[in-house]
Amino acid sequence: MIKFLVGKEMDNSKNLLWIFGLILILNLILSLGGCPFIGITGAISTGKGWHTDIVIHNGVIHVARYNFDDISIEYAYKSLTEDTWHVETVEKYSGDKRVCWGGVQYDGLLKMVVDDKAVYIAYAGLLTSSIKLAKRPHSEGKWNIKEVAKENSKFRFLDMKIFNNTVYILKDTLAESGDSLYVIGEDIRKFSLRISGYITWKELFENSNKYSPYINHRAVIPGENYLYIGSITGSYINDKYLWYTAEIRNLSLETGNFDLLFSYHFDIPFDFTDMPKFINSERGIDIIKFYETYFHIITIRDIKNGPWITSKIPLPEIPKGSVLFFEQAKFDKYLYFLFRRTDGKVGIAKLKDENLDIEWLEISGDVSHARFDISYPYIVISLLSVEEGTIRKKCWEDELPMAYKNYKGTHMIYIFDGKSWRKEVVK
Repeated sequence: MIKFLVGKEMDNSKNLLWIFGLILILNLILSLGGCPFIGITGAISTGKGWHTDIVIHNGVIHVARYNFDDISIEYAYKSLTEDTWHVETVEKYSGDKRVCWGGVQYDGLLKMVVDDKAVYIAYAGLLTSSIKLAKRPHSEGKWNIKEVAKENSKFRFLDMKIFNNTVYILKDTLAESGDSLYVIGEDIRKFSLRISGYITWKELFENSNKYSPYINHRAVIPGENYLYIGSITGSYINDKYLWYTAEIRNLSLETGNFDLLFSYHFDIPFDFTDMPKFINSERGIDIIKFYETYFHIITIRDIKNGPWITSKIPLPEIPKGSVLFFEQAKFDKYLYFLFRRTDGKVGIAKLKDENLDIEWLEISGDVSHARFDISYPYIVISLLSVEEGTIRKKCWEDELPMAYKNYKGTHMIYIFDGKSWRKEVVK
């Protein structure tokens, strides 16, 4: 429903049309400049935990998150067995709090890795188009923040890994060709990961009726002697994706050159919003694709010699009218999968002996940005329970009359100890 918040009565259709057009223009300007909008009614995100990442390391749960109330990056931690969460501010925006989040593609722009020495959080610089990496040694409470790169356009993180005390951040830039890999050890090195045939986002939309390749998903896969880059490349005709190819390349950090090691063509069409996932585990490297009724899993036992097997794992049935989304895959003794359903449920599935067991959790409110990690037998899920209401909220100017839809987020943690689930709120 559209609400016109004006100070005087409309006396003719011309005035009504003029005001309607003005609201459309204001909506467009603000949505491009900062505030997210849904239709005519704006959408303001408040609360903590809209974007999180979670890692279990040495019996401790580590969580990184955005705080949309204070405009800050926060870090929360506690052991698997204790009750109290400890929350720290990594970086806080010190400007006018009326300012809206904007200028950065925040979805997916928060990654965290943990090793025996420190916690690392990579994130979009607050209200700027920069990539920052925050490091906190376990023995210290102080965050060391460095700016890894400055960007001229929107970007997103594709993956982040730590291997032999070196952090690898893989990101793409939405308006330019190619991706970049930042290797952060004693120095910051940058590698361009352009693959032949890659097209830019601009080219993708301008040439949507032409036959063109498109790379949507990549992953960093550390190895003992090599760094692997997993890529999903798609080709389409008339906006219909016909096939995808999963490729794994060996990247030399000395020369920056690629060697193609593995390639697999999916012959069943699927939408680019549901891309295959790469998992590096004791099984080897798994490429996992979710279809409506089953998982298609390609397991590569030996990346250099190329032997691989495929399997199709049927999925359990879900209630009619609900839609299933495949969010994440993790490996710890078994392969685990995180699902989200449109009827407000989150599920954890375990793959054992080619059978898939799934347990659904009843979550209050809409579920958004769910992430999970495993330290067998513990499973920890970080998610946002969303409450929705319509309010009048001001964004930039006090006199701006606009109706906003307010989404209030509550950061929830669900912990499975091998026997039962418990839920906690991270304040």
